[in-house]
Amino acid sequence: MTFQIWPSHIVQLAVVFGLLIFADTLGRSGHSEGGIDEETGYMDPRFESMDRPPGVEIEAFVNNAPIYDVDVERSAAKAFGAASKGDLDLPFGLKSSVLNRLIDRELALQYVESTDFRPSSSEINREISRVKKELEARGKSLDAYLAENHTDMRMLRRRIAWNIAWPRYADASLTDDNLRRYFELHRRDFDGTQRKLSQILLTTNDTEPSQVVERQRDIAARLRVQIKRGEFAFEKAARSYSNAPSSEQGGLVGWIGRHNQLPEEIHNAAFDAPLGEVAGPIQTSFGIHLICVTEEKLGETPWEEVKHEVREAAERYLFSYTADRGRSQADVKYRNSYEYPEEYRDYMSPYPEPRHMAPSSTMGHSGGM
Repeated sequence: MTFQIWPSHIVQLAVVFGLLIFADTLGRSGHSEGGIDEETGYMDPRFESMDRPPGVEIEAFVNNAPIYDVDVERSAAKAFGAASKGDLDLPFGLKSSVLNRLIDRELALQYVESTDFRPSSSEINREISRVKKELEARGKSLDAYLAENHTDMRMLRRRIAWNIAWPRYADASLTDDNLRRYFELHRRDFDGTQRKLSQILLTTNDTEPSQVVERQRDIAARLRVQIKRGEFAFEKAARSYSNAPSSEQGGLVGWIGRHNQLPEEIHNAAFDAPLGEVAGPIQTSFGIHLICVTEEKLGETPWEEVKHEVREAAERYLFSYTADRGRSQADVKYRNSYEYPEEYRDYMSPYPEPRHMAPSSTMGHSGGM
């Protein structure tokens, strides 16, 4: 079985590498908040009745599979390098982002379990036996390990199932032929292409009220209209309004590659914008930006030299696509409302989506999916 990627239309998707980006998962079909049944108004009894380790709460259900608070805390602690969940003061918005990514992982796992790539009970049992022997060699029992980590056998089996199923599914999907196709569709992301960038930056900071940020956004939007009408040259507007050091050079930042040290939002916009057009307003942690790309130098790096990077990006796409396959039919319920602030949306995404890729109706494993 091979996984084939065919372009049907182009969509804008955000890319975040390392830390988590993720588009809002709330408001999806089949989702409800607070564990409340939308028709009856009663709390879903599974949140209180399902067996779980002492002191552990269920944060959400994906169909009948629970997502636990300790898994959310562990995932965030791992991403931020905290030694344990007690070392991490987890902001609410960040917690919701981590939770939603764990929901995506469960959706992906449930889909893979419906294919020939699902792990068998015997495979999972063998892995549990291996873990048990390793623990015994260190003088610890499996039961003690589970108790110390606020984990039960169901949680352990679920993690093992993911660790077996996902690499198997990804390896079968991401063949060299498919990676080459992905590279061709995203060539400028990998081949060393550079673009000459200018910007106008209206700075903001985290302590300023939202009204100040919106005012800067409005100013940027009006400037963009004036520049497009020819009332202002971009360079003159940059010298007059930009707060960036590049303002003295008419906003000229210089040549940038696809993944320089600029905010990813700027890279996305810079590599999407037609030459000579003003793009924005774009909001980053630095403020509100208008950008203009004036030149492009095409790269010549062959795909074999960037195969590892192509594989990582394609796997992020595959993860999101696979989770989305089951989302429309999934019954996802949250214990609490997880409407979270916009500034946290892009923090916690183990498999953020690459740009410029939209699944078509023909996308899938031939014969098995």
